[in-house]
Parts: sequence; structure tokens; C-alpha cells
Amino acid sequence: MAEEPFVAAENLLLLAEKIQGDFPYSASVYNSLLFHARNHARSFKFHTLRSRPESHVILWTNEDKSEIGVHAKPDEIPLLKEALTKTRLLAWQSGRRLCIYNVQDYLTETVQDVATSKLGAPLLLGSVYTFVREVEKFPTLRSSAGLRVCKLGRVGVAHMLATSKHHTHRDVDEILQLARGSSSAGVYEDEGASQDSLVDADAMPSGPQDRKPLAWVTCLQYGALAALMTEPEQRRRGLAQLVVEAAGRGMAGQGYVPHAYVEKDNEPSFRMFSRMAGWRRAHDAIFMHT
Repeated sequence: MAEEPFVAAENLLLLAEKIQGDFPYSASVYNSLLFHARNHARSFKFHTLRSRPESHVILWTNEDKSEIGVHAKPDEIPLLKEALTKTRLLAWQSGRRLCIYNVQDYLTETVQDVATSKLGAPLLLGSVYTFVREVEKFPTLRSSAGLRVCKLGRVGVAHMLATSKHHTHRDVDEILQLARGSSSAGVYEDEGASQDSLVDADAMPSGPQDRKPLAWVTCLQYGALAALMTEPEQRRRGLAQLVVEAAGRGMAGQGYVPHAYVEKDNEPSFRMFSRMAGWRRAHDAIFMHT
């Protein structure tokens, strides 16, 4: 039997440092490596090439191999393709729904070729915009009277997952750990907030454990801000922009790269990110799935 081309990554912090220079394409895997190295997340196992440890080729999977991510520099595409073709770490024929996260545009054809050869049919593709927060000096951020910006509490996380388009299957405790440890933001009603107040993104309090927020966003395991939503009756108040700014600043303060993926048919989010100071559209990425 041929030797497995991938080997478990031993030092996630060093691996993150190595691929940091591939920004902006490496933003998600960089953040995800740090989430796991700091024990904020535990979903993924990361692997590098056994024969080429100096390369930037990375494969990461969840426990049941239904969620996958890959990274490589453009000149490493042949290495990635060979390793994906030969690896026994992926359960192509498991019958479970397979999702490959945020595949960079220059890797899409390669991943699709391998998947088609393994599955007998191509994966479905969903194209997204990548928005990255670049400004290091942030202007003052304020919340209105009667509101408080906090990290998400348990009920907030549970409500977020229950109303999410893509993440209803995720474990509340796991996402709560990530939301508390990395970055999340929710706008909560607070009768004690009698006037506008400053939002300190580096020292946001934990939100009420028994109340739902009016708007919310959080980091997810794959490294980006996600699950952004505002309750329908609370829209057009700027709450989505407020939580994105708070969570993005919280990410930056911990050394993460603030970024988000916006589906191309999500016009409200596209307009919001396009207008927000400091955020820029970087590149397109592809979510691939069976």
C-alpha cells in the first residue's frame, strides 16, 4: 500500500505563521489554525505534506470527513492534486453530504477534477465574495441608548444556529466556546443603558445567557465571520453593521484577520459590506458540496 501523502500537523501556531504571507487567500485557514491552537475550536484536524513539509499545502477535515478545507499556493497546485488523489483521509464514498469550504478560485478546477474522479460526478458550486477588514485604526464605535453590544450568550448562540441558513447542524456548546473565545457580537436590549455608550471590542462583556439578541454575528470554525442576521422587525437600524464592526475589531485585537464571505445573491449584505469603511472586496471563493 502506498504511503499516505498527508501527515498530521504538529505545531498549528508555526503553520499559521508560515502561511500568513499568502494573505488574503490564507485568511480563513490562518484564523482557523489559531482558533484550534488556542483551544477556541476543536472541530478540525490539520494535515501537511509528508514529503514536502516546507510547502504551504494544507488539508483539514472534521471528524466524520464531511467538512473539508484545502490550501496551497498557485505554484503548488500539482502537489495538492497528487496528494488529494492519493490520500486515504477523505471519505469520498461515505454517502454523507460533503462540503469543501472557501476554495480559492485558482484551486477550484483542481479540486473539482479530483472530486469528479472520486465521486463520478462534479460537485455543486456556490460562489461567494470575500470582504476583508484592513484599516488598523478604528474610529469610535457606539451603541444607542437602550442597547448593549456583548459577546453572544448561550440562548443567543442557540437562536443563531436555529435560524441560520447553513449551520443548524452545529453543536451549541462548541459554537458557544468559539463565540466566547474568539469573537462574536450581539446587540441586546438593555433598559439600564440610558444613553449612547462606547463599544470596546477588545473587552466586550458576555451577553445574557437567557436572552436572544436583536442582531448577531460570530466566528465559525473555518475562520470567517458568519451567520450574520438581524431580527426582521429590527432591520434598517444599522444593527448588522454594528455587530460586524464590533466582532471584526474583536478579531483584529486578538491577531485574527477579520473577513467574511457573502453569497452572491445576498444583495443586502453585499451592499452593507461595500459601504462599510475599512472593508474591501478582496477575491471570490467557492463553496463546493455534493
